[in-house]
Amino acid sequence: MTTNHIHLFRRGAVYQWRRRLPPVMASILGRSHLSKSLQTSNARLARMRARRVSVMLDSLAERLERLAMAEKRLPTKPDLDRILLDLFSEVLEVGEQNRLARPTGYCPWDIDGDADEEEQAIQAAWQPENEAEVWRGYAQVNEFDAIRPTVEAKLRKSGFAVPTMDDEFRRFLRHALATMAAAHTYDAERERGIYQPTVHPFVGPIGVTPPSEIGEQDARRLLSDMFEEHIETKVKEGRWRTDSVEQARRALRLFIELKGDIRYAQMSKVDAKEFRTTLCELPDRSGRDIYKGLTAPEAIALRKKIVKALADSKTGDIRVEKHQLPRANAERLTETLTPKTVNKHLTFLHDFYESLKKGGLFGQQNPFEHAKFENQMVEKKAENRKLWTSADLKALFGSPLWVGCASARSRSTPGKQVIEDERFWIPLIGLFTGMRENEICGLGVNDISFDKDAGVHIFHVREGKTKNAKRSIPIHTELEKIGIIRYWKEAKSAKVDRLFPNLKGNEDGDYASAFTKWFTRYRQDLSTYERFKDFHSLRHLFNTLLKRQKIGADDVVRSLMGHASQNEMSAIYFHDYEPKQTAEVLLKLDVGIDLSHLHMENQPHRVRFFSLPNNADAKNQRVHMAEQ
Repeated sequence: MTTNHIHLFRRGAVYQWRRRLPPVMASILGRSHLSKSLQTSNARLARMRARRVSVMLDSLAERLERLAMAEKRLPTKPDLDRILLDLFSEVLEVGEQNRLARPTGYCPWDIDGDADEEEQAIQAAWQPENEAEVWRGYAQVNEFDAIRPTVEAKLRKSGFAVPTMDDEFRRFLRHALATMAAAHTYDAERERGIYQPTVHPFVGPIGVTPPSEIGEQDARRLLSDMFEEHIETKVKEGRWRTDSVEQARRALRLFIELKGDIRYAQMSKVDAKEFRTTLCELPDRSGRDIYKGLTAPEAIALRKKIVKALADSKTGDIRVEKHQLPRANAERLTETLTPKTVNKHLTFLHDFYESLKKGGLFGQQNPFEHAKFENQMVEKKAENRKLWTSADLKALFGSPLWVGCASARSRSTPGKQVIEDERFWIPLIGLFTGMRENEICGLGVNDISFDKDAGVHIFHVREGKTKNAKRSIPIHTELEKIGIIRYWKEAKSAKVDRLFPNLKGNEDGDYASAFTKWFTRYRQDLSTYERFKDFHSLRHLFNTLLKRQKIGADDVVRSLMGHASQNEMSAIYFHDYEPKQTAEVLLKLDVGIDLSHLHMENQPHRVRFFSLPNNADAKNQRVHMAEQ
């Protein structure tokens, strides 16, 4: 349960403090947030301790910033020369590592006959001196941004202050661009087997430095080995939690299944491009349904067979291998990963190679640079989201879960039990409030109150996705008739902290993850699932109905939704509407369907979660309800 203090929340009965670290401390500790148990269940004492910890943190950050400013100095000419030498040597070193990693008989000019025409053209056009030509072009037009981030990172790593963009620093950046061009020119010669003494254009001669023993060993290491070390580092630094680790390993597994476990130093832009292209062919249900147990190439091949079977048979069910598939299910199984999901996999690999570059283990341009889809492509999913129709809502709230199911474990099977728990309430609350899924799932018992001035009960959202998420939402009379206030009072009597105690939050405080998966499975069991028509579509519907029915000014609707005002001055000086004003709007909302069959008087025999007797049978029923 959350509290009014911005850095305070509860885990069980004990209050916790969590805050984003100031940049100077984040860079030292290698993490973005700091968490601490306040070791108390008393709200007043927790707020005092939280303020004390916050003051101590601010004071320490201020001292560290002063020390950092005092210790850092501008680099001298010899310091800048060392940066130029580092740039020069890294290109040559990594080039040697790449060549050492190649198998016997490797030829960089061999063209892959299995590649498509575009990829073959890229391979045919590649020449060793291309990279040098690119850097010469940057130097010709003073494209300082091509090298500036790398230079500034090296300066900071060495403990220097970054100079201002004056003529001296601009001259140095030109030298850095020319250094990169010269280094890649030498590297292109070595690609053809020509080795000669190297001369830095501004610093002087440099001996031919073959890679060290460590460099040679690293160059021969497989992608999987290096990536696992990358994951371990992220975990030790506190930057990744369990879900991030799982997603990163999935991205690696997909690459290995589709491209092979290559030596990390051999990764090229062509590899990255081919990986993205193949990911776009992967079924989005890969690893589930009929794709369960299949590798990525096998799943792609099976999807192609389904696509062909659908094309060959214009109507009716289809058969693919041993699977007899209803047409609607088959069409669903042909859907591929969204651009957003593809980008997520590419991001993990992009960040991996960025960390290698910073560590001096990969000196070329990041092969996954610019591999991701543009934002316009990613945003298409939001544009494609579909609204629930009246027929959809009737089908949902007329399904077994709301009118009678077989048991807690068999919610989609018709029966005589109506079980009043989070699965019963969360979709109904979403329909009548427009709240985000995690906002509803995270509600505490103290997040409902009665407002005397408005004459209605209120949901209080204490925090959420944005700073505007904090708001008060009147409870619609239809929810009261269905029994939400009775449920709330029973929760209070049971002395639980959260309104839906079955839901377990993850390390990031997300209570909605398990419910999201269950809600999808439930609709699939009913054969009513439709892509882009999900729980968040209820929020879209709430917003759309308020505007279509013209029952409130746009700013009132935005307030109920937890959106910022579009008026800049209003956003600064306006302190939101009172519940009495928002209640006048929300209570007029008509969702377009009759839900009287769910009213308390029409369902007198519901299995009410908090009213179950305290015996073994009731305990087992609660466990079943929580497990499902």
